[in-house]
Order: sequence, then C-alpha cells, then structure tokens
Amino acid sequence: MTEQPPMPPDPPPYPSAPPPGGYPPPPPPGGYLPPAPGGYPPYGPPPPPRKTRTGLIVTLVVVGVAVLGLVIAGVVAGLQPSADRNEAGEITSGGDVSAFDIQVGDCFDLPNPNGEVTDVGGVPCTDPHDAEVYGTFDIDGTDYPGTDRVTQLADRGCKQRFADFVGLAYRKSELEMQYLYPTERSWDAQDDREVVCSVTEPKGKTTVETLENAER
Repeated sequence: MTEQPPMPPDPPPYPSAPPPGGYPPPPPPGGYLPPAPGGYPPYGPPPPPRKTRTGLIVTLVVVGVAVLGLVIAGVVAGLQPSADRNEAGEITSGGDVSAFDIQVGDCFDLPNPNGEVTDVGGVPCTDPHDAEVYGTFDIDGTDYPGTDRVTQLADRGCKQRFADFVGLAYRKSELEMQYLYPTERSWDAQDDREVVCSVTEPKGKTTVETLENAER
C-alpha cells in the first residue's frame, strides 16, 4: 500500500468584489513620483524662470548700490503697452521695456525690489523717473561664475563707466547707481552676459531731466 502524497493547499480565494472606489491604476514607467508641495502640478510645461530683485538689494542699498537680477525676457506680459521710440531710439511715450532691450540713455522707473521683474517701466527722460541707463557691457566666460563674482564684476564695470556719463567719478559723486546682471538661468538658457548700469538721484528721488554730464 503506497502512501498518498499530501494534497496541495487551496489557493487563496479571490475577492468577490473590487474595493470601494475601484482598483487603482497601474503605476507609470519608473514608478510614482512623490507629490510636490501643495499637490501635483497641472499638466503642461513648468513655468519659466523670471527676473527677481531680492537678497543683495537689502545689503547693498545702504552704500548707494542696488542690484537687479535678470532672467529670460518676455516670460510674463506687462500690464501696460510697450514704450514707443522715435527714429533715434529715444523713448517718446511710457510703457514696458524688456530688461534685455533697454539702451543707454533710456530713463525708467525702478520695479518693486521685493517682486519678480520681467521688464521695467520706460519713460521719456523729461517725465518723472527713477533711473537712467548710462552704460552696458558683457561679462566674459562660458560657465556661470556665480552670483558673487557676477555682482563683483558688474559693480566694478559700472563704476568704471560712471564718470564717462556723469562727468564725475563715482566715489566723488552724490548720485547713486544700480545695475542689472545675468542670473545663472538667463546665462545658460538665453546666453545672457549683459550688465546694464543706471544712475539715480540720491535717496530714491525722482528727476525730470537727464543726468548726463550732471557733474555732481
């Protein structure tokens, strides 16, 4: 008499009905990604980077120098129409001017230092304004040298060009300067190397005339 082999155990029973709400969808290739803060973003490409005026302004404004960060131009449309220019390139009516299109001799109102910036409010120099562009130059290099190095080069280059426009060296002048410089994102994504230097009245005062050859 041979011994009968043991019978295999019964398979686990199948559920008689799906769980409430149905079965979850299969995971995408590579598995699920953890949700971003505030939940998953809406479908579509991520929002583009923007210009910003934060951080260094608080530190440098006390010595008469403020700085503006630049990123890709045109990512957010301005709330007012673009400024008009005459055949000589001078602004003849106020409006938005991209920070990448601003020119020497342009007068403009400074943006909110605590907000993101994609353009500035250009105005004729005979209208009340905060600042006037007096020089531009490019920073050399292939790789972004870092914010500290970029602002150091921007500060040095703008001070070197100050006397040619104002008629007096920066260290002797009562006027102040601000500059716009490339961020790492604008450097990489838009090949942005330009620094834009502007001169302002002291203590945030506005003016209705050019400061070219002001000699003060």
